[in-house]
Amino acid sequence: LEARLAEDAAAWQWRVDRQQELLARLGDEFLPAALKGLRSGEAIDDVLPPLAQETEVTPEYRQELRKVLRTGLIAVEEEFNRSTSAEQAVISIGSRLHVLTGKIRGRLHEMQGEHGRSPAVAQGLMELDQAIGPADCLAASIGVLGGTDRPGRQWQEPQRLLSVVRGGIGRIKDFDRVQVRQLPELGVDGGLVDHLTLIFAHLLDNAARYSPPTEPVIVSGKEVPNGVGIEIQDAGKGLSDEKKQQALDSLEGIAAGPGLGGLSEDANLGLRVVGTLGRKYGIRVTFADSPWLGTSVVVVVPHKYFSQLPAAA
Repeated sequence: LEARLAEDAAAWQWRVDRQQELLARLGDEFLPAALKGLRSGEAIDDVLPPLAQETEVTPEYRQELRKVLRTGLIAVEEEFNRSTSAEQAVISIGSRLHVLTGKIRGRLHEMQGEHGRSPAVAQGLMELDQAIGPADCLAASIGVLGGTDRPGRQWQEPQRLLSVVRGGIGRIKDFDRVQVRQLPELGVDGGLVDHLTLIFAHLLDNAARYSPPTEPVIVSGKEVPNGVGIEIQDAGKGLSDEKKQQALDSLEGIAAGPGLGGLSEDANLGLRVVGTLGRKYGIRVTFADSPWLGTSVVVVVPHKYFSQLPAAA
């Protein structure tokens, strides 16, 4: 009888140990895998079967764990659905705002042509155009973070690189501090123009924001072996190793938060947008110390997005 009781106790202890191991795996293995499956679009019943394959515990215990996991996943799925609906609403609003700001800016440009002979009117229209530029940039950024594939505007013909850079300058508050030096006389593919303008806008805005208001931001560029390089230099304090790593993480989309596009409250929205577009088009963005004791950002765009401009241009 003692031997039998000892065997039963050992078997019971073995079963308890297996149950504890399975309970630990519920949090360390099954739940993370199930959440990953839900995020990728799988149904709840499709991510539960691995738990049913554990045969070292009683069916009753396994069934209870499955019930707990299923209840938690239902709540998570409902939260995912609410979050997705909210994100889609934000993306839709951003897209509509981008269309509206684009129309307003187009009309302002027409009015500048119509009333350009009146200095006072032309000045006022230009100020309105510059004032709405940051809003246009933000609206476009919402679409990018939400996964919108197409830019806000499709150009039928290549656009001059200088015009694209100027388009980025026109979307920032401190546009008058940006000085454009020599740029290659090349045309930018029409499908890239809007998004490349957005990249320049965010990088120029960062350069102007984190440098003294009395110092210029210098833009220059040249052809390099792997594309066309455009350099943006500021005269700020430069980036510490920690800040530089944070900037690189934002570009790479590392440590994504729960919000739209993986953004948390303290994330750098501009760099996250630049990184998203950079990965889409194969554009490289690197940071270095500027000879002005500030920061130098180099944007390298592949050759395939450029063409020679007609002589008339």
